Amino acid sequence: MIEPKVCIVIVNWNKKDFVVSLIQSLNYIVYKNYDIVVVDNASDDGSIESIQKFKNVKLICNTDNLGGTGGFNTGITYALNQNCYKYIWLLDNDAQIRSDSLSELVKVCEGDERIGAAGSMIVNPDIEGIVVELGAFVSWKDGTWKPNMRNQLIPPETEQTIFDVDYIAACSALVRVDAVSRSGIMDERFFLHWDDIDLCLRISKAGYRIVAVSTSKIYHEVEKGSNPVLAYYDIRNGLLAISKHLSGINRVEAMFNLLRGSCKSIAIYYLSGMKSMAKLITLSIYDFLIGHFYKFKHNIGQIHLQRADIPIDFKNYSKYFSSPILILPNGTSAEIYRIWDHMESLGFKNMFLLIQDDRKNLFSDIESHKIISFDVYRHSNWKMAKLFYKLFRCRYLFFISPTPMCLPYSYIAKKVIYFDKQNNCFYEAKESIRMVWNLLVSFIAGELIALILLPITFIIGNKYQRPRENVANQSF
Repeated sequence: MIEPKVCIVIVNWNKKDFVVSLIQSLNYIVYKNYDIVVVDNASDDGSIESIQKFKNVKLICNTDNLGGTGGFNTGITYALNQNCYKYIWLLDNDAQIRSDSLSELVKVCEGDERIGAAGSMIVNPDIEGIVVELGAFVSWKDGTWKPNMRNQLIPPETEQTIFDVDYIAACSALVRVDAVSRSGIMDERFFLHWDDIDLCLRISKAGYRIVAVSTSKIYHEVEKGSNPVLAYYDIRNGLLAISKHLSGINRVEAMFNLLRGSCKSIAIYYLSGMKSMAKLITLSIYDFLIGHFYKFKHNIGQIHLQRADIPIDFKNYSKYFSSPILILPNGTSAEIYRIWDHMESLGFKNMFLLIQDDRKNLFSDIESHKIISFDVYRHSNWKMAKLFYKLFRCRYLFFISPTPMCLPYSYIAKKVIYFDKQNNCFYEAKESIRMVWNLLVSFIAGELIALILLPITFIIGNKYQRPRENVANQSF
């Protein structure tokens, strides 16, 4: 059987070592009928010179950083104009592939012409046998997405291998050329986040299936540390996606829920002294309202938390080593483990971890009775209040935050201590039960401001429902 020709599109920006490693690994895949196109988004780390050494790679250099969306569009457009490919394989530059990652995707797509895009199972490279995601679903009500099988064990190969989903990540996505020709290329207004979701939703509306394939595996780290600017893209682009794909009462509900969560964050960040973070979230809504999309270009200064002048000396707590303490979930698994191990080394014996339900499997080394979990996707105000009451009753000596970021839970603690990675030191935060009024004010203010913003956000969202000629209707 003749293998259909595939164009492999990789977008790179200042990740020389990763993209070189990925290109090298492509030489060992079992699938042979492919071309490699690397789109470089104006890297300045020597990536271009390193990529040019590969004679089997077509290098396209953008003069500016166009984000994942603009970078992939450059490669997709090139592939479509060649008029010789049946599929385009989108790959993140830091993905780690297996020899059969591509062949398994092609096999599934060749078995059903209705499949417009197929994605690999993304596996955690650091924790053996744990799924990062196997496709994902859009939770419109919450204005976010829910990865399928997040942090669950890899299913046995004897079980279901093809899963119909709402979208697959561009980390490893095989897209049928006919499908993208009908739906149009990516909407470059997104720049980052929601772009692959929007593409898959439009391919689905064009009559194709979107599937995730468990027999095609790639490795990709998901918890890379906090980047506050991503919150900007999540909110601004979430409102854009809601406007494009929902109407009527469904759009009202989705917009309101996204706005109320965002406005509460603005209020609590502002009251906590994190004014740059409050400004960042405010700009995400403002830019949506004025139609400012593409790359984030605002200068908001350094995002930081105002802190006490004197670092914490845990030697003063030696007589409290048996008292319970709680570690908060606002950090990567590596950051949380680092704090856990450090506190154990100091002599604290009664530690507990508050963590999201879909991250519990990342902490298998911690005894289950020391883990308090909550469902971040079904966290209603009532459930949150019950969790607050439960944590308050436990009378923890203090809460520890692995990063210097404010969380609502901080306002039910006697004391909050956060770790400043930049200075490698612990500090006492301003948040505590003494400032609980901040939490109450932010909750009320968030609800009211969201109600005020909803009508204008809904009206402005109407113009985004109309397809853009150079994106949604673009065909080749």
